[in-house]
Amino acid sequence: MRSLVLSILILGAVVSSGRAQTVVTTATPEPSAAPSAEPSGTPIQFRPILMSTGDHGLINKIDRLKVAEENPREQGVMFYCVVNKNGKVISSATYRETNDSAALEREIRRNIETSVFIPAIYDSKTVDAIYYGTATFSAEGGRPRLRIWQNNDTSEVDAESDFVGPQPVYGGASKFLGLHYPKKADHKTNGIADLDLQIDAEGNIKDIKLAYEYPADQGFGEAAVADFTDAKFVPAFRNGEPVECSIRLPVYYQAPAR
Repeated sequence: MRSLVLSILILGAVVSSGRAQTVVTTATPEPSAAPSAEPSGTPIQFRPILMSTGDHGLINKIDRLKVAEENPREQGVMFYCVVNKNGKVISSATYRETNDSAALEREIRRNIETSVFIPAIYDSKTVDAIYYGTATFSAEGGRPRLRIWQNNDTSEVDAESDFVGPQPVYGGASKFLGLHYPKKADHKTNGIADLDLQIDAEGNIKDIKLAYEYPADQGFGEAAVADFTDAKFVPAFRNGEPVECSIRLPVYYQAPAR
């Protein structure tokens, strides 16, 4: 299978002219470029969901100056979004924001569901899947800097690795059908469970264990294990190649709307 060259880090550098801003989007480390939405030549077996770097990509829709005006200090927010095979966001959530990250979280919530993504490919077919991201922001020296990493792994983010986390696939060979809020929960509380997963380079789960849940008495851990046990994934990519990985995946459950 031919190699994909992927960008796990999208940098938005703002050049301000007072009343207007021009966003210059680059990829790090170099050389790195997202694959096209319509691959040609040899069929691609796997490709993760990728963020569009155009005007409708999340990285370019977030108002950096607004975030900086509210809080120029370091901010961080994790998020996920369900992206269908047409690149449209169906649902999303933010979680595990660092202290004083409300401004960044609001901008992500405001823009994510109207953002455009490049859809995932699994077994050479475009599929519905879940995208996991971590946004970080700072405005040191008066220059807003937004980064969006394509995983929820703090060690990979801290290391600035070229790593795209594995993405669960809906339907087909995958038995993953989405997240199911636990019946034993009170239907008013949001919950989170961390799963320790070992996933091979073909996207198969080799091991799954519950590592953490909160609250601990409402069935969120049990629900997460049940939801993901028979899932297939677009495998993780490191330096543009599909790889086996061991990750801790946060699974966030939102209380049903009343």
